[in-house]
Amino acid sequence: MQIFQTLSIQRKLVLIIMLTSGVALLLASVAFVVRDVIIYRHSMVSSLSSLTQVIGMNSEGALIFDDHYTAKNNLAALHAMPYVYSACIYDRNGEVFASYARADVDKNMPPPDHQESGHYFDKSGYNNYLFLFEPILSENKTIGTVFIQYDLAEMLSKMKEAGFIFVVIMLLTFFAAFMMSNRLQRIISDPILHLAQITKNISEKKDYSIRCAWYPQKKKPSFLKKLACHPQEKKYSLSEKRSWYQDEIGVLIDGFNEMVAEIQAQENELRQHRENELKRHEE
Repeated sequence: MQIFQTLSIQRKLVLIIMLTSGVALLLASVAFVVRDVIIYRHSMVSSLSSLTQVIGMNSEGALIFDDHYTAKNNLAALHAMPYVYSACIYDRNGEVFASYARADVDKNMPPPDHQESGHYFDKSGYNNYLFLFEPILSENKTIGTVFIQYDLAEMLSKMKEAGFIFVVIMLLTFFAAFMMSNRLQRIISDPILHLAQITKNISEKKDYSIRCAWYPQKKKPSFLKKLACHPQEKKYSLSEKRSWYQDEIGVLIDGFNEMVAEIQAQENELRQHRENELKRHEE
């Protein structure tokens, strides 16, 4: 806070705008990322559940007729999905009936404890996985279970891509916000800085005829150039053009001019009074 207090009003305005836009963008981005992760996980569970149901229907006869070869071939089709880490089919007693493992997986690795249905996310080694169990039904009776262990590296890869895009968008947004705030802050800071300079000039010169005139210069080609026009130090009466700003800045400028006008009037009265006194003494 001490550093913030020592900054100029121009830098304070730019910093406030940058912080506000940055926090708003960060919160919105985090909300979108969390939403996308939740939707992606739900979609992944739904698609894998449909896949295990198809495998279960194709393996129903293999379980009934104790055909291990057919069941194993059904699981071998998962080779086309590189993120399927391992899979197996349990019989009705919870024993492994057929199994599949990715090429880089240890074939002797035991499958997880059997459960009839459900899914959960867990970490194994250095990676995160989805563990999904889908029952195999025959005449509304459970005769086995299909299990799939799915590698979440795909989701993490997409999250990294989204994070990179987010960082790029943040940088571009901060740059755009800086450029715009650096220009637009002059709408507020320029008249205030001009007023401070006028105050200093009056104090140094003791010239109370100086007024703070703040209004757009003529022949400005664009709206922003009007707003960012350079202030003018001018001597004029209160009956002349007042400040262009119709907000609190305009009230401040008009109030300052009225105050200086009153001081000037008092100075003129005192000067006139002194001149009259000198004339009387001379007579």
